[in-house]
Formats: sequence, structure tokens, C-alpha cells
Amino acid sequence: FIPRMSNYFSKNDLKSVINLYDQQTKLGMIILSSTSIMMAIYSYELIYAWSGSKEAALFAGPILKYYALGNGLLGLSSFLYNLQYVHGNLTYHVKINTVYPLITLPIMLYGVYNYGALGAAKAWFIIRIISFLIITPLIHNVFIKGYHLKWLKKNILPPFFLTLSYVFLIHYLHIPLIT
Repeated sequence: FIPRMSNYFSKNDLKSVINLYDQQTKLGMIILSSTSIMMAIYSYELIYAWSGSKEAALFAGPILKYYALGNGLLGLSSFLYNLQYVHGNLTYHVKINTVYPLITLPIMLYGVYNYGALGAAKAWFIIRIISFLIITPLIHNVFIKGYHLKWLKKNILPPFFLTLSYVFLIHYLHIPLIT
């Protein structure tokens, strides 16, 4: 996507840049939401299927849930880099990634010290949510003014709710994933 977006940007065709950004975000959201939500909802079953151990699944299942959701958000946030790169302006990317460890490290240490592995997973998820809620609209506002809410409605919410509907349908129909 980046080469094509860069080509359109060099021709000052911002409509095509935004169209490609929408396409990559929508495709990414379909993949990320289905993967991360399914992993979160069925974290126990995944760990059990992988390890064959109910004890491991009971311990690691809740941890996997938060890491799966947090990493889904992280993957979605990666498209912000593409938008900045195409505009030839990585200033925000560099500043955010310089300050990010200063904020993340204390939160992660608190989670680990007070709550162990589950605390680390929950801290990671909370950091990813806060980051997504603050940084995404900021980057959109800088590079495509007035676009963020349209982006959410058009590219994020439909795949998200479709995935949730699918997961709840599986759950409602009591389709067992492991026996």
C-alpha cells in the first residue's frame, strides 16, 4: 500500500491516498479483529489445544486474552505509520516512540509487581487502548483533518461488530471448539 499511496501523494491525489488508506485499514481490521477477538474469547481453548494441559489453560488463558486484544490494537495502530510515511513526516512517530517507553515502563512494572503475568497483560491492554484513543485521532487530525470519525464508522466499526456477532452466534449456538 505504501508505494501506491506515495505515488498518489506525489501527484497530489489525496483522494486516492485516503481511498488506499481506507482499504488497508479495512482489510487490516477484518484480519485483526477476527483474530484478536477469537483469541480473546477462546483463549482457554487455544491454550488447552496447544498444550493439552487444563492447568496451563487456566493460568495462561486470561493472560492470552489481554495480549490478543492489545496486539490487535497495536496492529491496527501500525497503519498510522503508513499515513505519516506517505506524507514524508515521521516527526510524530519519532516523538511518540521516544516518549512511549517513559509512560509504558512504569505501568508495566506496576502491573507485573502487583499482579504478576496477568497484571502485565492487563497493563499492556490498557496502554494499547489509551494509545489508540489518543494517538489515532491526533495523527488523523494532523494528516487528514476531520477524518477520524468517518474512519471509525467506515473502516473500524463494521468489521468489529461483524466479528462480535459471529463470536456471539458461535457462543449462542453452543458450538464446542474443543471436546
